[in-house]
Amino acid sequence: MGRRKISFINGEYYHIYNRGVDKRTIVLNKYDIFRILESFEVFNTTDSVGSIYQYSFKKKNNQLRSRGPKLVEIVAFNILDNHYHLVLKQLVDNGISKFMQNFSAGYTKHFNEKYDRSGTLFQGPFKAEHIDSDEYLNYVVAYVNCNHLVHGFEFSVSEWGNRSSLEQYVFDKKEWKNIFFECDTSMILHRYKNGNDYLKKSEEIAKNIKIKRDLVKNETKKEKKMKKENSPLETRFPSEVD
Repeated sequence: MGRRKISFINGEYYHIYNRGVDKRTIVLNKYDIFRILESFEVFNTTDSVGSIYQYSFKKKNNQLRSRGPKLVEIVAFNILDNHYHLVLKQLVDNGISKFMQNFSAGYTKHFNEKYDRSGTLFQGPFKAEHIDSDEYLNYVVAYVNCNHLVHGFEFSVSEWGNRSSLEQYVFDKKEWKNIFFECDTSMILHRYKNGNDYLKKSEEIAKNIKIKRDLVKNETKKEKKMKKENSPLETRFPSEVD
């Protein structure tokens, strides 16, 4: 296996994504979604956790000691049927790599046991892109929060619920469906008047990305290069995995 081209630096933000092997479905029902969310919460620690079952047993019997520092801040996420997107801020050395390794191994084991299968669930190592400016961070977070719109799925925020962190950017905490963890929205929400303002503008970003992505499929390499040079943000939409 070759070395990953990107280096993960503490305090920096990254767009992380992957899909099921052979584009297969990685979630079959709401309980799989809950398992993914629980994994994001349980494995986000420098401590050795073991399995979610072991963690849950200790929690139930009040055997958990104070948790160690978090590996990452989860800024945004979106879980579709055959792939996922995350925006993460690394907090400790190798935090992203450890977090993603624990999640991928744990969820694959759960999925294989539950559905009587074997082998790899995800398509190789997770993909990563460095987010190198505040402007691009806002852009990528909107893309992730509204990734279902990029793929043509029209859901209300309340219906989307656990699949996306969008609810945490729009609603008060008492209305969230994700009960497992809170995303760090501090770098984004200060730009907007309120949740509705964020929803409107992030939906616009996602829908424009979908339009541009569809157009780019028919462009020549020369046309793509010229667009990138003349308007880097507008054409630099995140890599796709569908």
